[in-house]
Amino acid sequence: VINSQAFGYTQIDAFDARTGQDLWRSSQIPQDMKILVSADTMVYVASYGGTVYAIDAYTGKLAWQKSFETSDLLATSDTLYLSYNIQTTGKHGFLALRAKDGTKLWQQSFPLLNNFSNLTLLNGTLYSQNQLNDNKTGEENTLYAFDAHTGSLHRNISLDPGPVEIA
Repeated sequence: VINSQAFGYTQIDAFDARTGQDLWRSSQIPQDMKILVSADTMVYVASYGGTVYAIDAYTGKLAWQKSFETSDLLATSDTLYLSYNIQTTGKHGFLALRAKDGTKLWQQSFPLLNNFSNLTLLNGTLYSQNQLNDNKTGEENTLYAFDAHTGSLHRNISLDPGPVEIA
């Protein structure tokens, strides 16, 4: 699946990786697309405008869409995980949605966090890094670990400032 932008909309083209044959083309996503991920039979798109779209990977048809100000996406065959950052309310956190219909499975909110990145899933644990630049305390860098099925926080680990690679 590839994307290109024209005339105010993002065009997503899907093709067979083995043969190069075009499968479908979709131009129903607004041009402000920022994240594109896929898993099994779905393609997920997050927009700067605050919407997450789920598209059937075989047909290109829109399966569902939800309003979320998303900063990162991670998809598995069953679940779409996203981190969100709602500037107007100051709420930040994580959300797990059922992949096939977008039903909320769990949500974990934090009032003071921002800049979640590097969503990674390992052995049933969802990890994310948070970098907070605070005028009072300086830069804080924390790695969060959540139960991927329930959203409960396992632990958080303070790190030295800077980016982290999770593997």
